[in-house]
Amino acid sequence: MTLKNSFILFCFLLGLVFIKFTAPTLSKIFTSNKNYYEFSDFKSITISNQSESLSIEKHTDNQWLLNKLPVSKTSLSMLESSLVHIAESEIMTNQTDTHALFNLKSSSHNVSIGFKDGDLISFNIGKKGPFAGSQYFKYADDNTVYLAKDYLSYIFSLNKSYWYDYTILNFKNKKLKLFEFEVPDSTFSYVLEDGEWFLLVNGSKAPVEIDTVNSFFSSFSPLVADKIFHISELSPDILLKAKFRFKITTFNNQTYELMFFLDKDQSFYVINASNPKYVYWLKEVLFTDGIN
Repeated sequence: MTLKNSFILFCFLLGLVFIKFTAPTLSKIFTSNKNYYEFSDFKSITISNQSESLSIEKHTDNQWLLNKLPVSKTSLSMLESSLVHIAESEIMTNQTDTHALFNLKSSSHNVSIGFKDGDLISFNIGKKGPFAGSQYFKYADDNTVYLAKDYLSYIFSLNKSYWYDYTILNFKNKKLKLFEFEVPDSTFSYVLEDGEWFLLVNGSKAPVEIDTVNSFFSSFSPLVADKIFHISELSPDILLKAKFRFKITTFNNQTYELMFFLDKDQSFYVINASNPKYVYWLKEVLFTDGIN
């Protein structure tokens, strides 16, 4: 064996020895978090930083509320999906003196989750990770820093607008058979009879093209508000007299009834009769052109 080959063999064996003795340390770094939590077990979620906080809670009807207002199902669904990514997050370090490097101070973006059985977990969200859609975090009672494959600051947002459900009406994928529109001095309806749509205006009846009906329906489904209030927040004077109202009936006799109260110009307060404790505000109602 030549001196060169002996040196190569020596380096190879030295490398094996190095791997053997350092492998436990490396395996720790890439161990997953494995703390998976079932969203169905959640009771409350509190999010805070130095200057603001919000808390959403699940009520007996499984309705999540923030400040007495409904929480977006989309936001909750994204949160539920992120739980897998949190469970599969990688351990970056156990060293306390590195927390500042990851922006993981106790006064940073904090999340506390309460469970139905009374348990509570809390974690701090740090800076974004090295690749898109990743972020560092640590549990409040643990020095370990984790990297999650999710943008946790977005999922656990401190922006109340992110959490509110502004949807007033959405009958997508539902087959309709009747639309009734009522203003103080007039009414009109779209009614489906034997597969054909008709327009009824103050007693008169005329056939109408399906494209016209579909275009009209699509102009307000989904109908999404710009703001939402609990009815207790508003003066009763605002809701004294409806400017107009409409009622929609589906083939399975499910009904949607909305009442519109003029604010100013083209803006309206809207109440869905199925849940009148919520009042929505629309900056502009375009489908009323020509009937105001």
